[in-house]
Amino acid sequence: MPASPQRDAAVSGFARGYAWQDPETAIAWAQDIADPELKQRSLTDVGRAYYRRDPEGARAWLETSGLPEAARQEVVAPRWGRRR
Repeated sequence: MPASPQRDAAVSGFARGYAWQDPETAIAWAQDIADPELKQRSLTDVGRAYYRRDPEGARAWLETSGLPEAARQEVVAPRWGRRR
C-alpha cells in the first residue's frame, strides 16, 4: 500500500493484533507508521502487550523506544492504574 492514513490505520491494526504473538515484530511494524500520534499510540499499546509477555525485554526496549516518558509509564502501569 502507498503511504496514506489508510495504510497507517491498517499497519496499526496489524501491529496491535500481532503484539501478543510476537511483540518485537509488532513493534517493527508500528515503527513504520507515518502519523506521529497514531505511531505513539500503537507503540504504547504494543509495548503494553510486550510488557505483559516479557517484562524484562519490554523494559530494555523502552530504553531505546523513543517514546516520551508519559507513554513509557503507560506501558508499565497496571491496566487499572491507567488514566484515559
